[in-house]
Amino acid sequence: MEVLAALVLAYLVTKALSGGKPARTLAGSDRTTAPAVKQRALPAPGSQMGRPTLRVGSKGSAVLEWQTFVRTAGHDPGPLDGVFGRKTKEATSAYQKSKGLAPDGIVGPKTWASTTAGGEGAFTAEDIATFRTKPTEPAAASALTLSVEPPRAQKGIEAKWNELAQRLAGGGAAPDVTAVLSSYPESGREFLASVPAELTDAREEQILKALIAGLVTPHSFTPVVSEKGGKRLTFYAMNDAVLLGLTDGVRVNLRHTTAQVLADMTGMVLPTSRMSDLAYQQAAIRIRPQVLSASRGTAGMSKTSWMVDHSAAVSAALAKAGGKTGAAQLVRTVGKDWVTTERLLTPSGAIAGPSRKGDPTPRSSTEAGAIAAANFGWHSSDGPSRSPGGSQVWQSIGLAHDIGHTDYSQVVTLYAGYVTIEGGAERSVEEVLHDPALAFLLSDEVTEGKACRVARHPSVTRGGIA
Repeated sequence: MEVLAALVLAYLVTKALSGGKPARTLAGSDRTTAPAVKQRALPAPGSQMGRPTLRVGSKGSAVLEWQTFVRTAGHDPGPLDGVFGRKTKEATSAYQKSKGLAPDGIVGPKTWASTTAGGEGAFTAEDIATFRTKPTEPAAASALTLSVEPPRAQKGIEAKWNELAQRLAGGGAAPDVTAVLSSYPESGREFLASVPAELTDAREEQILKALIAGLVTPHSFTPVVSEKGGKRLTFYAMNDAVLLGLTDGVRVNLRHTTAQVLADMTGMVLPTSRMSDLAYQQAAIRIRPQVLSASRGTAGMSKTSWMVDHSAAVSAALAKAGGKTGAAQLVRTVGKDWVTTERLLTPSGAIAGPSRKGDPTPRSSTEAGAIAAANFGWHSSDGPSRSPGGSQVWQSIGLAHDIGHTDYSQVVTLYAGYVTIEGGAERSVEEVLHDPALAFLLSDEVTEGKACRVARHPSVTRGGIA
């Protein structure tokens, strides 16, 4: 189907599956390289978007964002600490040279602009926020047609399909999303019967494409309060995991990087372990983990049939507890989360590789030969592990798997991309995680006065586009 959606999503999934590096092939496709995606040139962030000029001695969240970006571009800025030092200058000069800019090691308007212009850059936080907050008339269909409780009921937090498609197409006509959606069966179960029976790149692509087209059960969000050290904020948790299908919704399993792409494209975020803990503690209904492997063994845990069966078991447990799938009530535990964690970077700032069994020593993805995924959850009073915040769970933050992994227990639970601070001010989750004064309210891995280094999976370029 030669529509922009197919081109965009094939490229995004290829990028996600390869950990942010261009893949040579995409399973289930005759293409040998991912199709090029044209992105409209954006205004120079240093001028129109208020980006500061950065040089040796600069400090703060803008430096941290630049360090993260330049590392994903293949240049080592040293520790991701928000301090512009010698290593960051050297990495900046190397990046500038690769882009044909004067290698002066200073991040000014031209260098900032090079990160987004001509289809070669990543979406900025402001860019995604534009999709999320721009007042628009409701589209005929949208990416993840989600309803949200106040305070943002009218603005909407989702990135509309047409807005995103037009942006990727350079402002041209968007594809007819209604036609794309109508090509799918309404039933999530029926759709999944048509995808590969095993975990493959092709299955990831097909599921992500269907979700972005709108083959998803509408969800509402519940405000969750985080209070610590005399400070307080509110974040917004999706009431259930992402349910594929307009009817017969199935809680889908995606890889960590694919889930990150989905979050990016919808203006949402993956949670930290603290956000997951608090959502569980403040949930209206809490059910026990549905462990299929206890009776089946572990062979086949990533099969599509296990995905369907696990979702059905969760729905049955939810009904027994007096709840209903798709209802406007916060429900946990519907599965494990892919989480944002400081452990996705090593102490030196390298992207982390999977951990060795029985050896907690951090190692880089280069050393490990793979990039780590981070899973967490299955809260339970008899859980054998503890979260960083002290909650009992079956799975504390784990980096045993690489980004090629998922299984029936790994659902996708998204959270709104913004929080409400005391007094009603709104800030993005990413901004809060990088704020030393507030990060501890969203992450138990840092203390007050210290910013998080990680606000998303570091191997996925923002928006899934490099």
